[in-house]
Amino acid sequence: MKLLARAAAIARKYFSVMLLGMMALYLPVTAGAEVCNIKQFLDACPTGDPALDIIRSDFTIRKDGVIVNPVCPKPISQLTTAQYTDELIVLQALRTIYYLDLGQTGHLPWTSGTLYDWLKQKIGGINITTTGPDQCCSNTFGDGKTYFNVRAKNDVTRDWQRSWIGMSELIGLLMHERRHLDGTGFPHICTPCAAGAGACDQQYDEANLSPYGIQWWLRKKWVEGGLYTGYSCLGTKEVADIKNFLRGMDNSERNRYCTNPPPLLNDANNPVERCRLLCGKSTWRDWILRWLWLPPWVPIIIVVAAALAAVLVYRHGRGMRR
Repeated sequence: MKLLARAAAIARKYFSVMLLGMMALYLPVTAGAEVCNIKQFLDACPTGDPALDIIRSDFTIRKDGVIVNPVCPKPISQLTTAQYTDELIVLQALRTIYYLDLGQTGHLPWTSGTLYDWLKQKIGGINITTTGPDQCCSNTFGDGKTYFNVRAKNDVTRDWQRSWIGMSELIGLLMHERRHLDGTGFPHICTPCAAGAGACDQQYDEANLSPYGIQWWLRKKWVEGGLYTGYSCLGTKEVADIKNFLRGMDNSERNRYCTNPPPLLNDANNPVERCRLLCGKSTWRDWILRWLWLPPWVPIIIVVAAALAAVLVYRHGRGMRR
């Protein structure tokens, strides 16, 4: 009886620590990561984000040269297509870039900081143009800032950009254009180019990634979790759709290199990221959602351990009352 009571006391004292330890064996915490469920993240209005003042200070958003201030009266999924404007999409893209790798360093082959820091080093604004192409860069607005030109989109494309698939392509495009401001500008002039004239980089080289190379690298990392978004915590079909799109885009753009294209990606060399129970500033709702995506053996161990501890504590309590 004394042995049982002692075991119960130990279980009661250390059970929470043991439980967290078992979960930690499988589900690591990513320090500084704030995007834990990309679907929930993209449904939140960027105009209500705590980082809004920082983002608006770092980047000016214009439409055909005129400064615009996006509005967002309710969650993104509840907005009509007309309300989900080009300027709101651009602000959402900047907000996503701000959080994607917040707190990380040394994880990007082409810069020592974050995506956001690298972007703002040489870009001060984004101009949405209704007449021109996606293009880098201009500084013709008299404020001393360098701007990307981003094409205004039709209703179908804007609706698509509510999703991570659509938003990821916009972010990839912004990073592509940003790379044109480094070094010699990485012009798309190599030949012969299977993708068409002016549509190829010389080679894929992770020691010196080109504009298309950065887009390829980002998609790959978004699939496997090198840049964690929590997409793997979503439904089975959503996970497959995101993986297949991102990986499919990378594989389809292997023809954008005149020499040394990147490898063909598959499940072996580009697996789906692991869904993490503990990520950034998780809410209890996030924990409940992620519980559903744990490997079957983890909940079983936790439930059995909890039941055993409960029995021991109960018996110990009864023994103390005798």
